[in-house]
Amino acid sequence: MLLVSVQFILAIGGKIRMKKSYSLLAAVLLAGSVSGFLASKAQAADKDGFVTENGVTVYYENGKLVHGQKRIAGKWYLFDEQTGAMQTGFQKLTSPKKTVYYDAKGRMLYGKHKIAGYWYWFEDKSGKMKTGLQTVTKISYKTAYKWVKKRGKLVKKKYKKKTKSKYKLYYAANGQLQYGEKKIKGKWYYFNKKNAHMTTGLQTVGKAKKYYAANGQRQTGYQKIKGKGCYFGKKNGAMYVKKFAFVGGRDYYALASGVLHAPTWHSQFTPIWAPEGCSVASSATLLSIKNKSFNMYYAYSHLPQSGGVFSMASFGGLLAASTLTSYMKRFDSGFTNITGSSVAKIKAVVQSGHPVLYYGFSRYETRFYRKQHAKVIVGCKKGRFLIYDPCYYSARSGSSHRNAFDYGAKAWVSIATFTREATGGLNNGAIMLK
Repeated sequence: MLLVSVQFILAIGGKIRMKKSYSLLAAVLLAGSVSGFLASKAQAADKDGFVTENGVTVYYENGKLVHGQKRIAGKWYLFDEQTGAMQTGFQKLTSPKKTVYYDAKGRMLYGKHKIAGYWYWFEDKSGKMKTGLQTVTKISYKTAYKWVKKRGKLVKKKYKKKTKSKYKLYYAANGQLQYGEKKIKGKWYYFNKKNAHMTTGLQTVGKAKKYYAANGQRQTGYQKIKGKGCYFGKKNGAMYVKKFAFVGGRDYYALASGVLHAPTWHSQFTPIWAPEGCSVASSATLLSIKNKSFNMYYAYSHLPQSGGVFSMASFGGLLAASTLTSYMKRFDSGFTNITGSSVAKIKAVVQSGHPVLYYGFSRYETRFYRKQHAKVIVGCKKGRFLIYDPCYYSARSGSSHRNAFDYGAKAWVSIATFTREATGGLNNGAIMLK
């Protein structure tokens, strides 16, 4: 409107040139801009503290927009370096380098907090999110009593007894508290499902039982728990249950309880006199690894052996291994005929925890061609087999040196000697228990 008026006057008067109208206009506009700038600056100078602008919370200090980290009324906040917008949630700081968390009001959190269903722990002083194994010291008080002297008499005084306990927690790289079995620096640990405390001892993990030492690390192989031997798988640490195990050079079977059970030596002479019953006595030794037994008299009496087992005079020869296997299956289906296996194969079977019944020679024999005696291999170590022979009255009986294969009731025998006894000739036999 001002521009129109000036131009109109100039047009009528003709004394002032048109270009002067532009100079006047510029002056007017400049004056307006300066006035607006000063007004805006004055308005900004009036701002202080938290302000919401266009739906974004910012912070002014002495009229200046704050950026970066700022301590306000004892609380730490973070404002965007460019826009000044107040930050919330997880934030990665570069100086100092750490991950922290700001709540909905922009305040940095400290201590333990549950966020979106997960527990996190932030250092009390720096707010830094913790990761990895953390040791927690818990202080508790309980009522206790002590005797004190009062006026020359002993009286019971109640007081609060302070106790300290420590436990460990594990926070993953993302800061979340972990539960269950976790692998940390190549070692497995277990954090219980209730409070996430690192737990030791025998624990049920899924469907398996596993064992964790005092330092929390999962154990494998042979372990002694409350005086009982147990075995835990090398790959997953699961306790063996109803499985064969080879420990310290000897064969064992893990019972339903997980406790390892070794074979029991049996005699063909006592408590039942069966001088030709070596196959039944050795089968009883084989089956005993499962902590199972059968009626020995019944087994002796019904064995389909020529001449029976109760008389040496009528003995007609040892049963073929296939026939003995079929007969013993009535007591346990695990009896398996492996006759024809190489010595290396038999060694491998024994080293997998399975004892092996084999045919050889008794201490009474003088001819070494047809095998007429059954023994059991129950261990293997340093090139030797541990052999149980039923042809003795006591488990402590040693060799009587009647022949080269008179080892005694229990003896470590070189595999070379075993090979000479068990291979070649007639009526070879080998039976394992599955």
